[in-house]
Amino acid sequence: KIILSQLKLSRAIPEEQFRRGLARRFTILSSDFTVHINAKAIKKEELDFEFRFPEGKGKWQTETLANKYQIKWWAGFCKTPIQDEEARGFVVYVRGKMAQTPWFFDLSGGVWGQHGLQYLTGEIVADFLDFTDGQDLIATDRGTVRWEEPMAAPLKEWGVKKVKELLNQWVDKRQKKKIQSEKVKHYLELSQNLPERESHIFRSFVDKVCAI
Repeated sequence: KIILSQLKLSRAIPEEQFRRGLARRFTILSSDFTVHINAKAIKKEELDFEFRFPEGKGKWQTETLANKYQIKWWAGFCKTPIQDEEARGFVVYVRGKMAQTPWFFDLSGGVWGQHGLQYLTGEIVADFLDFTDGQDLIATDRGTVRWEEPMAAPLKEWGVKKVKELLNQWVDKRQKKKIQSEKVKHYLELSQNLPERESHIFRSFVDKVCAI
């Protein structure tokens, strides 16, 4: 039992926000390992996603990095921007505990669909980061991986590519979903009565609008 007393907080932390924050710190919350706040157990719960990779609640994808180590990951895009900034981005877990607070692998500038970062969250399990017998790859604050180290660099490279890939898929899926909506389908049907050239221009216009 750990008891904290005489805490000095300038701003009280809302209980639900605190619960969500703690839930993201562990992948091992189960019947064997529980964390309670005010006598109420914390449970890991996924957000309501519009698109999830891989599809299916609780599913994980396994991939092999350039350094031959395997990782597990999943990602999800919400229907609306995620209001809690701490819930955006990818958490990296090592041996069941958070090793990297949510981030987007330092991705910056010029990415198609980059505004989708406001909708994106995910988790990565990379236990290999704790296999080294040399320097600890997790910083002292236990919230950052030492990404400059050769052992960790391949994961960062994978993360940058994966986020770009996910953003492109998000843009495509949203565009297709809008085009398949009843209102847009109605106008596309009407456009079939136009001359061929005008119909082509109209469809191009619809594609561009739905991509916004």
